[in-house]
Amino acid sequence: TDFSRFQHKYTAGANWYPMQRLSVGAQYYRKSRSNDFDHVSDSIDNTGLNRYPAYLNRYNFDLDDVNLRVTVRPHSSLTMVSRFDYQQSDIRLRADGLSSLDAAEQNAYIISQSVTWSPWSRVYLQGNFNYVLDDTTTPVSQDPALSPWVQDARNDYWNTSAIIGYLIDARTEVEAQYQ
Repeated sequence: TDFSRFQHKYTAGANWYPMQRLSVGAQYYRKSRSNDFDHVSDSIDNTGLNRYPAYLNRYNFDLDDVNLRVTVRPHSSLTMVSRFDYQQSDIRLRADGLSSLDAAEQNAYIISQSVTWSPWSRVYLQGNFNYVLDDTTTPVSQDPALSPWVQDARNDYWNTSAIIGYLIDARTEVEAQYQ
């Protein structure tokens, strides 16, 4: 199988600094990825029910993200960042012998919080928390005849991390992270 991939990302955003220790940002980005598969040879007869491994010819993924961010610096050694993202993803497939189809749509609401404290000039500690409300819808889950058996996917989750870092010099730092 020959495989080619084309990926690109476009970003536009703006920042506003209403006060010395407060900034607000808004951003939009679009990320697209196209994967093409050229199956030079396939040892499986793909005319029956078993159409793998050379079944997919193209896989396209488009992601649109809009996010808002607020950064507060109540003290010179303390920074807090709150962020909200809304993401919408569209996934399209083209399979062997079939036309292109919309395979899934994914929507996510992401709430993030980060707190960074630098007690000394070369040391920093950071705590992060993310909460994600994520759902995936497919054409099959929207079909009334099939929806009792195929449901939309709810992929809600949260994660946290803690980081400690030490700046050795202007070009070198050591960091330990726990997730």
